[in-house]
Amino acid sequence: MSRGDIREGRAFERFINFTDAVVAIAITLMALPLIDIEGPGPDETIWQVIGANSGTLLVFLFAFAIVANSWYQHNRIVNDMRGYNAAVFWLNIAWIAVIAVIPWAANLYGSAADRFEGGEGLGGTGLFFYLLLATITFIGFLISRYVNRHPELLEPDRADRWRADRSVSDAIALTLIITFVAIGVASLFFPTISSYLPLLLIPLVRFMSVRRFRSAADGA
Repeated sequence: MSRGDIREGRAFERFINFTDAVVAIAITLMALPLIDIEGPGPDETIWQVIGANSGTLLVFLFAFAIVANSWYQHNRIVNDMRGYNAAVFWLNIAWIAVIAVIPWAANLYGSAADRFEGGEGLGGTGLFFYLLLATITFIGFLISRYVNRHPELLEPDRADRWRADRSVSDAIALTLIITFVAIGVASLFFPTISSYLPLLLIPLVRFMSVRRFRSAADGA
């Protein structure tokens, strides 16, 4: 398949289904470490168990939310496409490759956070985890930019909306990339504080979602 060839129909459906399957498996794998958490002993409560494994639980919840959001953004792109070419195919392969690594990185980071007692760092696991999140966001950004520059990949009635939405979508992606890298670097020097920094993404994502909604309404 050359760069200019567009695969449509059944080939495009398989392209989407394969991507969705990888994301579903990745999310399932992220939950497996939770199964290994033992219940409370004779002198313990469930709250003590949760507290002792808070790192694993928090990283799972955050990683789950990010992977789900990444899939949602990816889904927004492919829902407007009529097919893919070689460039989109290989960018998508890179995207799902990072998705496949995230469960392992989340397990490393969560385990390190549970062992952390303030005397030592997290061994770079936080930086590794957040760099992966930045990478998957960046690849999604590249896919979106490429499709926007090749409207022949889009459904005929979607190109105008894409042009109207582009500046806001680019700003959202770049803001998230910078935020992930910043939190990862902070985890090297301020492990305790960095564990709370992802909470800043809640109002940030909410604000950016409102901007995207208003942009879409203005472009309608």
